[in-house]
Amino acid sequence: MNLICLYICIFVCLGVFSWGLSLEEKKAEEAAIWARSFAALLKYGEEHGHYVPKSKAIYDCDLPGLGEGGSNFHYVGKLGKWLHNQRSDKKRGRLSSEREALLQQLADEGTN
Repeated sequence: MNLICLYICIFVCLGVFSWGLSLEEKKAEEAAIWARSFAALLKYGEEHGHYVPKSKAIYDCDLPGLGEGGSNFHYVGKLGKWLHNQRSDKKRGRLSSEREALLQQLADEGTN
């Protein structure tokens, strides 16, 4: 078993193969996930008249143009949990100012 681990370490160090995505690919994927979740939150707001989904409820919708090559993307997820995570990221200083501004705009809209 140790010999297998050694070979894997050598192959990874030499660049023969890599684990998962590159940093740029991970950032692009995370940005796409965030954009789709935000679009789902907008759609949720249109359908329900507010932007505060229940944390454990699963939201299921289609998002036109947000899939590969501009196709539809079918979103299924815990939108309230995602929103909670955004609030936590803001408190920890990990939410970008652009994303914070987009979410704040929805919060301001919801109080009017």
